[in-house]
Amino acid sequence: METADSLELVLAQALRVATGGRPGPVVLEIPEDVFSAEAADPPSGAVAWGPADFAYPRHRSAPSPDAVEQAAALLAGAERPLILAGGGVTFSDASLAVRALAEAQQIPVTTSISGKGTIDETSPLAAGAAGQFGTVRGNAALRAADVVLVLGCKLGSLTTHSWQLPTPGQAVIHADVDGEEIGRTGPVAVGIVADARETANALAQALAGRTPNGNWLDSLEGEGGAAQPDPAGAIPPHLLADVLGEALREDDVLVCDASLASGWGAAFVPVRRPRSFIAPRGLAGIGWGGGGVVGARLATPPDRRMVLLTGDGAWGYCLSEFETAARLGLDLTYIVLNNAALAWITHIEARREQPLRSLFSDVDFSGVARAMGGEGERVTNLEAFEVALQTALSTPGPYLIDALTAQDASPIISLADLPDGGARDAYT
Repeated sequence: METADSLELVLAQALRVATGGRPGPVVLEIPEDVFSAEAADPPSGAVAWGPADFAYPRHRSAPSPDAVEQAAALLAGAERPLILAGGGVTFSDASLAVRALAEAQQIPVTTSISGKGTIDETSPLAAGAAGQFGTVRGNAALRAADVVLVLGCKLGSLTTHSWQLPTPGQAVIHADVDGEEIGRTGPVAVGIVADARETANALAQALAGRTPNGNWLDSLEGEGGAAQPDPAGAIPPHLLADVLGEALREDDVLVCDASLASGWGAAFVPVRRPRSFIAPRGLAGIGWGGGGVVGARLATPPDRRMVLLTGDGAWGYCLSEFETAARLGLDLTYIVLNNAALAWITHIEARREQPLRSLFSDVDFSGVARAMGGEGERVTNLEAFEVALQTALSTPGPYLIDALTAQDASPIISLADLPDGGARDAYT
């Protein structure tokens, strides 16, 4: 911004950029001299603000009829069709449309981390999340499908096991609002530059009246996430996540910090409805969760309970935000997976037979929480965690559970962990 009087026009442009195309944040830079300058009071009214200026996506691009016809033909002829739903489905508010397409055509659905909630993960059509932070079934489904409809997913390294999936032998239909993403990571049979909701609705119409094949997910072996080592007396994080999943209501919200915490939530906590799971879309941004959960709490109706799942390394970057939550009296449950390590790094060090240099001393984060004006409790076993979780979810204000978890545990799953090494021939 160069002049004080340009605020309305510049802000309008920022909102257009933020809500158009691929929605995202915009930085509005105001120099100190402009920020201190005199401005019209009230504003000039050059811009008429309305709800549409703050809604996204601002515009919905429709798929071309030819592309829809080609995609519908591929799906109709597939023996094992699969929908891979990404964050674009969430941003487009397309979950109901994708779910309707899947149910009408009996097409199983797997998701990226950002796409969790596209389908009720207790549905028979839900394969679970795919990728290194995914489930056995979600990855097996992505490996076994003969036609993959990719909706609003960038096919990044985490979802595709460093671009090993989909394989060249699988037919990919890739729909995204950003044409640059289509074909970026591998061959595409049909590319659709369009909004996810518009695409799902168009495909549902094109396939209407067709007799669908049965749900082929039942042919896949394996359940849950990656196999886990003996916890050696500490709390197994995957079992903690199971308990958390059982305790959460359908309309509760789970926020996961970056790194392994996102994996535990993605693979082991089922999500029932859209916009109930929030995790960073990139990798290695540990520490965003403390501020992220405060923002999510303020933007979400108070009757929806909210939980942050974070690691101790990430929490060390942002624990001062707990004071903000206490000062504002925000109803939040914090779960710190405290293994006294930056585990992602220590696991790499251990594989390379290097000294473990990313270990921490014993920090009682529950005591820190109490010192900041909230409630806190340390637990050392799964039974104590279950009791503490019920207390935290029913206690007004911020409540932190410091859970001492296994240091060697990891939610990361590889293709070699799948039945028969994830080979497609196993499911034909």
